[in-house]
Amino acid sequence: MKITTADGAPLMEVSDIRIVGDKIVFEGKIMGGIPMKAFVPPKEIWVLVRMVWFKKAFNIVWLLMKALFKSEKR
Repeated sequence: MKITTADGAPLMEVSDIRIVGDKIVFEGKIMGGIPMKAFVPPKEIWVLVRMVWFKKAFNIVWLLMKALFKSEKR
């Protein structure tokens, strides 16, 4: 998954998301090439859940459905 700035410049490229113990681990590269592992501790997972409340979750599902029909990687 690629995350870019509003101008399209690469910010993060997440290649894997795993659960390690009680943390969520994002693996990938930042700024186009620096390898990284980012850890989300359990306390912060609740912050993430609060950020994605019902309307945002519904919009994410809607975007996923649109992407499914546009994707060549199905």
